[in-house]
Amino acid sequence: LQAGTINSVLPDVNLKKWQATLNVTPLDELKYAWQSAFIGPGYLSAPPWGSVYLDPENVVFGTSLLDLREFMTREGLLFEKTHNEPEDHFGLMLLLLAEILKREQANRDVIAKELLVQHLLPWAPRYLECLCRDSQHPFIIALGEYTQAQLEKWQTQFGLIPASHALYWPVASSE
Repeated sequence: LQAGTINSVLPDVNLKKWQATLNVTPLDELKYAWQSAFIGPGYLSAPPWGSVYLDPENVVFGTSLLDLREFMTREGLLFEKTHNEPEDHFGLMLLLLAEILKREQANRDVIAKELLVQHLLPWAPRYLECLCRDSQHPFIIALGEYTQAQLEKWQTQFGLIPASHALYWPVASSE
């Protein structure tokens, strides 16, 4: 494999499977499914913010977000954002992890593990489960499954034990 290819960055990705998922439906259907799964407007069956899963009230700007912000401030990790997106957004947290890992500081692995154990892994499996269960497109399902497999691989490889937190999403029905 050549440096810079998708396989050099994501060595475990099954490109043939992903390409097959893209050939199943027209691109417009993927765009619609992407909008429905990740952006809205309206109800998201798999909200991508950690505080929705970790806060009993399912609020976007919950206590867990404040804990993440405290961690980020302590470690000098600041985002320059163009939108008022909470930092506990799943995608932003993966970018934050990448930022930590590219640093040239001695304790970067400790910081990365803390991000994973305290702030991402407690809720990420539930988010990815909801995303895959409710997605309308096989590409998004493949993306969710790949991401979950990668998180599980890191947990095993680095002996990570996620902090134990009650999860409040999805909201239990009253029936």
